[in-house]
Amino acid sequence: MSRDTRLSGRVVQPPDGPVSGVLVRLVGGDGDGETLCRAETDESGSYTLAVSGAAAADVAERAPTVLVGPADDPVVGQSVTETVREGGGELSSVVLPPGRAVGRERTAGSGSQTASDSTQSPRGNSAQSAGSGGSPGGTARASDGGQWERSSAAAMLVGGYGEDSQMPYHGTVAQRGMTDTPRQPGRRGFGRFQRLFDYLPSATHEPEFLEALGAAGGPMDGGERERPEERDYPPAGYVFFGQFVDHDITLDPTSSLDRQNDPDGLRNFRTPSTDLDNVYGAGPEVSRHLYQRGSPRGTATEQDDPAKLLLRRNDAGNLADVPRNSQQTALLGDPRNDENLIVSQLQCSMLSAHNAIVDRIEGTVAEAELFETAQQLLRWHYQYLVLHDFLPRVCRADVLADVLEHGREFFTVPEGERPAIPLEFAGAAYRYGHSRIEERYRVNCDFAADLFRGEGGETLRGFRAVPDDHTVDWSYFFDVDDREFFGIDFDFDDGTVQRVAPIDTVLPSSLMRLPFVGEGPTSLASRNLLRGRRLGLPSGQAVARTMGVEVLHSDDVGFDSAAETVEDETGLERGDEETPLWFYVLGEAAELTDGARLGPVGSRIVAETLVGLIDENDKSYRTIQPNWSPEAVDALPFDDDVTVGELLTFGRSE
Repeated sequence: MSRDTRLSGRVVQPPDGPVSGVLVRLVGGDGDGETLCRAETDESGSYTLAVSGAAAADVAERAPTVLVGPADDPVVGQSVTETVREGGGELSSVVLPPGRAVGRERTAGSGSQTASDSTQSPRGNSAQSAGSGGSPGGTARASDGGQWERSSAAAMLVGGYGEDSQMPYHGTVAQRGMTDTPRQPGRRGFGRFQRLFDYLPSATHEPEFLEALGAAGGPMDGGERERPEERDYPPAGYVFFGQFVDHDITLDPTSSLDRQNDPDGLRNFRTPSTDLDNVYGAGPEVSRHLYQRGSPRGTATEQDDPAKLLLRRNDAGNLADVPRNSQQTALLGDPRNDENLIVSQLQCSMLSAHNAIVDRIEGTVAEAELFETAQQLLRWHYQYLVLHDFLPRVCRADVLADVLEHGREFFTVPEGERPAIPLEFAGAAYRYGHSRIEERYRVNCDFAADLFRGEGGETLRGFRAVPDDHTVDWSYFFDVDDREFFGIDFDFDDGTVQRVAPIDTVLPSSLMRLPFVGEGPTSLASRNLLRGRRLGLPSGQAVARTMGVEVLHSDDVGFDSAAETVEDETGLERGDEETPLWFYVLGEAAELTDGARLGPVGSRIVAETLVGLIDENDKSYRTIQPNWSPEAVDALPFDDDVTVGELLTFGRSE
């Protein structure tokens, strides 16, 4: 038998479904022997039992059985002798009898049993609690009114909706299927997400410690941090372009019925890709609300071209807002692209860019092919920008060049299978952008505001119509100064382009006190750390060792000093001496690049994921025409050094 045998399964109870926070033990002697190992179910009811060392040597000969619940009154699951002999695997679900109240034994940091309690749900069944021993989160309990009250860590996986919002904000909630990706060697995942390092053990930091580490006023709170005047960091717009890319690859357009029938995204889901479905939706035949009405060409005066996307005239009569209904709800392929003013205006400029391309190529292709040709050109320019403008500002040049020239080492997709988003990317490395956010942005020469919190109610929060005096001037976010730009003279304000903050282990105060979070921690740092724990991500050092790159000590990335601060102030112990992957990615960038770019670990995860999703896309330019570049398109004014800012400005110019 292998040194490390892992058994994974789920605990469910009709009619409520998965049961969380329940003790699961592997016991020898048909259920009456000693406990060989234990775990606690997470919020999806899943658990993993790992047997290693001396116990693993003879466990297959001890008639091992899975038991659920407290030692004095367990529910017998199943004999797993054959599964253990086969080296581990996934077990069938343990189904608890309806109405059976299953106690939960809490374990202290040392693993010793300290208490046993039993709670009832409002329906009379066992409370599905996320406990403190093996699952990152507080308890869920029934209040006097019969409604669930969730403590911070459990609630953060459900919450993220504010009282004045109908949509979750970026980064505050887990994606469908994100929290049900198995850890099993040889089976990296299924559905929408996978693991790059399924063979690495999860980091075991205590959830309460992680919440305190990321809390407002804690070591990761940057407060009103001052930035140096001269910074060789990318323009600020690339943070929001990165958010736009994230929304593109994680778009989940399935119906509410499909979500109910397939909550884990195992069957009905959109393959992650860079197709700009957040712009085009399902196309003009299905997503008619995104497109112009299609009067006969030349017979109407406004927005009558079926090859073009809809835009909205603002209060000054300019087509400078995304389309909206009478209640100001944005009509978009992905509603998340209206969550703040800047990403909403970025979406608007992408819609405008498509329409500008239609105008430029009209007469060069058949009218029936006009939409699809313009769509392909915008997609290919977008994919090119991701690879040749965005990623070079995010990743180390040597890592990106290696991935582009020699291929991917860790993000692999077996032949015949669809790609899935790596959890190490979605739950850690790509969240580097949160540290690059500033408190306040100037949008144009007349308007500047805080991102989320502002005096007098002035903020950059979205989900509302954009007035003309809030229209974004991209010269404040990208290097597109007032100049002759491919033959078009733009009336810019000559403002100084704003820069991103360095990548480091602190976040701006506004992200530490999110005003729209209904449940759970209001700190995005706490939510990120807890989610990484919840997803079972390995430590940063474990990933670095696996990659064969420089392994930084926890002191080098700032984790030791931050942890000591938390331990001194709260008495909470970290539970793991190595560094959570997200924190490591931030600290690695700060230590090795002075925050200008990601370090070796972060760069490799981000580059392989985004390059991989483009390469695995059968409609991408790298698949269809690998040598294509923007310079080859005579109808458009771009060269091979085109930037995101130029594309966005091009849309505004036509």
